[in-house]
Amino acid sequence: MTLSPPPSPAGGPSEPEPRPGEWREIDLDYKSLYTRATSAAASGSLGELISLAALSSVAVARAVSEGGLEGTFLRSVERNPAAGM
Repeated sequence: MTLSPPPSPAGGPSEPEPRPGEWREIDLDYKSLYTRATSAAASGSLGELISLAALSSVAVARAVSEGGLEGTFLRSVERNPAAGM
């Protein structure tokens, strides 16, 4: 399952598709993530929705790690184990 790149602006170059097994950095802001998720839901693309959910989870984990919030997050999970799920 691959995540398709967002549509390129009119006349703009599009990014090449990643080869199978190849990782690439994807920067999605909330608005573009919401737009792509809405579009995937409307078209019934479960694979795209799963990919977007995974991307958002990774983004949150990275933000927590890079922001030095690991301890805060772990303490909140200790107080409320359901928050970590």
